[in-house]
Amino acid sequence: MEPEPLTGDQDMAIRSLAVGSRAWRPLAGLLVAVALAGCFGPVTGSPTGGPTPAPTPTASPTPIPGFRVTGSMTDARDDATATLLADGRVLIAGPAFSSAFPRPTLAAAELYDPKTGIFDPTDPTAVVPGGHTATLLSDGRVLIAGGDGDLTQNSGGPLASAELWDPKTGKFAPTGSMITSRDGHTATLLSDGRVLIAGGIVRPPWEPIDVRTVLASAEVYQPPPRLTGRLGGPSWTEPAPRA
Repeated sequence: MEPEPLTGDQDMAIRSLAVGSRAWRPLAGLLVAVALAGCFGPVTGSPTGGPTPAPTPTASPTPIPGFRVTGSMTDARDDATATLLADGRVLIAGPAFSSAFPRPTLAAAELYDPKTGIFDPTDPTAVVPGGHTATLLSDGRVLIAGGDGDLTQNSGGPLASAELWDPKTGKFAPTGSMITSRDGHTATLLSDGRVLIAGGIVRPPWEPIDVRTVLASAEVYQPPPRLTGRLGGPSWTEPAPRA
């Protein structure tokens, strides 16, 4: 039996339903995509659909423990000091030997640059101490204090002299004298910027090392301001006695 032909109203209704279904298809696909994004997060470039992993940082090479040869000092030295500066360089100060005299006679100082492994001369000290102290101050200057003047040609015995080395100028300058001549003492930077000098030995000039007196005394150094002009010099004071 053949189907009965559709009436005009029936044909119009079928055509409207087909057009409506085609219009809803893009919207349905969009709804599905939104639902999936809410469940699994935004789609990235990862082949698996998950988040792209962060790149692995390149690890720095681990230093190998042990000693390695570096550059040589410009002068041979004995009983010198090495002070680490704020910029990473090292100030070497102390008695240097000359080829013409078997004892240290050069008031030379030098700087070591760890980036290049090279030593370069800097301004010489005023004296040639050994057994002195070298203290890095809060403002970056270095205090050289005391030492054994017996290492020089023109003096003998412990010294009371002191000098300041300034990294901005690369020069040494006198900074008064200690109250007591000292050799082999200690120097400690205090939290307020002063330096405590303690102990050491004292002996008459040119006397043997066993003719000496071990010191129990101490003194405090107040650095001068790091400004131009005479705004007050350094001061050396003895700590107040205990009550």
